[in-house]
Amino acid sequence: MKKILKSTDYDKIILNYVQWHSLIPKEYLPKTIIFTHDIYYYRYHSFAKSYWKNIIYNNIKKYEIGLLKEYYKILVVADYEKKELSKSIDSSKIEYIGAPQEVKNIDINKSKYTFGFIGANAWQNEEALIYYINNFINFLDDDLVIAGSISNNKNIIDLSSKYKNIKLLGFVDSLDVFYEECKFIIAPILSGSGIKIKVLEALSYGKVVLATEKSLEGINVVNKKEIINIDFMDKLDLKNYIKNITENEYEDISNNAKKFINENFSRDKLFSNILKEN
Repeated sequence: MKKILKSTDYDKIILNYVQWHSLIPKEYLPKTIIFTHDIYYYRYHSFAKSYWKNIIYNNIKKYEIGLLKEYYKILVVADYEKKELSKSIDSSKIEYIGAPQEVKNIDINKSKYTFGFIGANAWQNEEALIYYINNFINFLDDDLVIAGSISNNKNIIDLSSKYKNIKLLGFVDSLDVFYEECKFIIAPILSGSGIKIKVLEALSYGKVVLATEKSLEGINVVNKKEIINIDFMDKLDLKNYIKNITENEYEDISNNAKKFINENFSRDKLFSNILKEN
């Protein structure tokens, strides 16, 4: 890496994820911009509930903060992450840029399935799906399609096999087709940190997203305007809402979701400040 950096006199270097910190020689850190994507100690804090886990959390936090202080600029994807890091790092070094999205136009009336979930084979997604399947699949009495590498998770495969109305798609050839075929996208995330890119992605497609409060961290949407927050509704109310939503109500939420993305997460909006400065 040092040879590559020496070959050209770079004005700035951008590094994605603090976990790759060791790739950048120390003398280049003062002109390196770190795009965190996530704050690892904050993620750990969401499930550090015992005495020993809290000790580990404090050590991770101290180590990660120490690394971040060495960079010229820190880019974060959520406003609350900037507020959190500003407790320990000069806030002028921290720039909230979010997770850029562009609105996509699909036929929202072409739904083949009622509910859809797409995601990687990560423990947060496994936990979310197990929670949703155990608590909602029978009650809502509708189909669910699951796409992405989470479809290959053994626990998800075993649990899904018990239900006739769950279909595992695996990897899909086209995100456009997947989102077009799902009337609602579910985001029942319970833990972890960082802005949930898949929620923003679904909103950019104009899909009506059923989300938990946790999955909306850093996404300042209004319930029943741009999204449906399932933590604000009991199961019976949610079932009745889904069954009785009118075409106009659905289209209003869809249009509001895309407007929200344009106004808050477009590339022009998120990168304007950092590009002007650099």
